[in-house]
Amino acid sequence: MKTAACIAVVLTAFGLVAAYPLFAQDRDAEVGGLHARIAQLLHQREGIDHAGRIEKQLGLSEEQKEAIADILAARAGSFRQQVDGWLDAREAQLAAVRAPTFDEAAVREASRAVARLEEDLAVEAARLLNEIGATLTPEQRVQVAEHCPHLLARIREHLPLVRERIADWIERHGGGQ
Repeated sequence: MKTAACIAVVLTAFGLVAAYPLFAQDRDAEVGGLHARIAQLLHQREGIDHAGRIEKQLGLSEEQKEAIADILAARAGSFRQQVDGWLDAREAQLAAVRAPTFDEAAVREASRAVARLEEDLAVEAARLLNEIGATLTPEQRVQVAEHCPHLLARIREHLPLVRERIADWIERHGGGQ
């Protein structure tokens, strides 16, 4: 089960980073906002190149690449709609959080909407990753599983920086607390 979970985490990251700029391109030109910022950040972080590195590291065959492309193509439309809906919900949540007056009910309602959509995205990602995982060899699955702790470690690596910045702000502006 651990291997399956690691495959899911790595392939989700791979899929979202690689696919979102492609799926969001049309919409970004139309609406901008959070969609455009996320697509821009992913391009700046060379997300597409990262996907290529994973492809090379796994040594995907042409048949595997074609099978994965077919799976992604079959799910692209619904995945894009789900991601767009989630981003819209996140924008609404941020608007509720930043509203000029505090409205706890509005923040909670917007947050529940985001949570429901994240749950739907997780189910769709699991479905997609199950199909993609079936195209991998046992050796490739081991490689993905070995990469999982590194990916999670990189995510956790950023948390101390955030905490440090918050502590620094408090120290600089806290008024002696």
